[in-house]
Amino acid sequence: MSKSQAQYNKFKEFLLVNNIKQSELAEHIGRSSSFVNNALNGRGARFTSEDLNAIRCLFNIRISEYF
Repeated sequence: MSKSQAQYNKFKEFLLVNNIKQSELAEHIGRSSSFVNNALNGRGARFTSEDLNAIRCLFNIRISEYF
C-alpha cells in the first residue's frame, strides 16, 4: 500500500469514527458522492486544493495528517 493510500485510509477511518458519511462530505465540499468515493479509494479522482481546504476548515484538521 502506498503512503498516500494509507493516509486516505486514515481519513476514511476518521470519517467512520466521527459517523460522517461520504455523501455528507460530498455535500459539504460541493462534489458528488461518487467523486468522493473514487478519490478516497484511489480510483482516478483527486481532491483539488480547494477541496482539501474545505475539508480542513470543515473538520478543523491538519491536511498533512490525512492527505
